[in-house]
Amino acid sequence: MKINTLRTVIREFALEDAASVLSLNSDPTVTQYTADNSSILTLNDAQTVISNIWLREYALYGYGRWAVLDNQTHKVIGFCGLKYIPEVGLLILVIDSYPNIGETATQLRRH
Repeated sequence: MKINTLRTVIREFALEDAASVLSLNSDPTVTQYTADNSSILTLNDAQTVISNIWLREYALYGYGRWAVLDNQTHKVIGFCGLKYIPEVGLLILVIDSYPNIGETATQLRRH
């Protein structure tokens, strides 16, 4: 996944972004709204999170957190996207005439 805007590029994180991830997670103005400030303290921690969580989530769910890069410098300046949280689910409801796409109204009535 890659999105180009006038000022930014949004793409999946890669292991090569570990130093940028460490830098972002070392900045209290970045982490004040996330729970990430204690899990990434070293470059190895950043590589582990990218490899074991974010890359895994891309493979498992097709989404995750994406790197936001400055379009001029290609430096990682932030992140955006979705974080997988098991307690939160996405409900897709389609009319019964479209079977095998999400859960139909008939299937929901049985739950």
